[in-house]
Amino acid sequence: MISLFLSIMIISQAIPDTTKPVLTWEPGKPAWGDTITFTYHHDAPDADFKGAAELTATFETESKQMVREGNLSKVSFIVPDSIHRVKLAIHTIE
Repeated sequence: MISLFLSIMIISQAIPDTTKPVLTWEPGKPAWGDTITFTYHHDAPDADFKGAAELTATFETESKQMVREGNLSKVSFIVPDSIHRVKLAIHTIE
């Protein structure tokens, strides 16, 4: 399996706090074809999207509505073959 370098771009420009990050993902080093799940933490100190904001995530050319569970919003995508960077944009229409 080839590990991918994971780089995250958040349109909100939130810089993750080391004690409570704004965005996390699993698995930490995804391989091609893996399902990667991103979690946005609305209650993180540096989170720009707090409250009841509904978020949409765009991965490569695919956009999906994030599923809200309490203070977390989650979304999953399959990592396409032959890419070396994963870029995710998170946005809201509010």
